[in-house]
Amino acid sequence: MHSVRRIALMNLFFKVQGEVPMTIRHRKIWSVLLAAAIASPVLLTGCAAHRRVYDGYDHAYVQWGVESPYYRQWEDQTHRHHERYEKRSHQEQQEYWQWRHQQQDHGHDHDH
Repeated sequence: MHSVRRIALMNLFFKVQGEVPMTIRHRKIWSVLLAAAIASPVLLTGCAAHRRVYDGYDHAYVQWGVESPYYRQWEDQTHRHHERYEKRSHQEQQEYWQWRHQQQDHGHDHDH
């Protein structure tokens, strides 16, 4: 009940001052927009982990979320700057998969 009185007093104050108060509907819209702005980086980043890439060595698709740490390790060990997998040339992608399967063959990868 106090909030209703407070809103009524605010409306009266703003009418006297010649300003239009932000309505409850506008507040809800701004709240939703603010929540979407805050949540969008989290939602967009989550999508990257679920994408699939083609493993030309095994001729199969692989979830990138599983591959990402190995890919970073490959970049580090081969002294490459970080670049998205999709941006690399076909030759570099093949080099990655060759390296990746050599790691598996030598027992460095216990997940696959």
